[in-house]
Amino acid sequence: MKLLYFFDPLCGWCYGFKSVVDELITLYPEMDLEVICGGMITGELQGPIGDKGKYISESIPRLEQMTGAVIGIEYKNQIADGSFYCSSVKPSVAIQWVKVNFPEKAYQFASKIQNEMFILGKNLEDNSTYLSICDELNLPYESIINATTDDEWLFKTNSEFRFCADAGITGFPALVAENDKQLYLVARGYSPTQNVVEILKKIYLN
Repeated sequence: MKLLYFFDPLCGWCYGFKSVVDELITLYPEMDLEVICGGMITGELQGPIGDKGKYISESIPRLEQMTGAVIGIEYKNQIADGSFYCSSVKPSVAIQWVKVNFPEKAYQFASKIQNEMFILGKNLEDNSTYLSICDELNLPYESIINATTDDEWLFKTNSEFRFCADAGITGFPALVAENDKQLYLVARGYSPTQNVVEILKKIYLN
């Protein structure tokens, strides 16, 4: 079973969908899961969260209710004043480096990045945010941080953003199954585990 998980590190609904992906990994330990970063906040969209912080704050109770995820008070406080800096680029480059060099740890790395932001309120532009994750997963911190300012790795990451756009993925999270060289949309936006499993059974049992 091959699943493509289209995701963005700054996406709150992706953070909420994390529990679903974790359950799928438990249910299908043989599954080949590839994390694909979508570049949700790039270019002119990068910068302080500003007035969008109010909108996100107001949407958090619904996200928590629907997904069961818990958003930390530190993150809520960070976005409330509008100064929280948002960019998908740096964390996505870091994930890209791990995907290439330690593919078996890519999802764990991406998941823990979201924990740092959505639970602890850490800024993903701060190099120190990645230190504890690298220590926990036994990953080379310096190599990952160096990659985030390297033109080659920025190019690779931007290519992945373009791949996501070319695939027609316009929102996150999205889950796509690959079977017999065919691609099937399994989830667009948050979907509970039971719904995802039912769709996967139809795809892989037919």
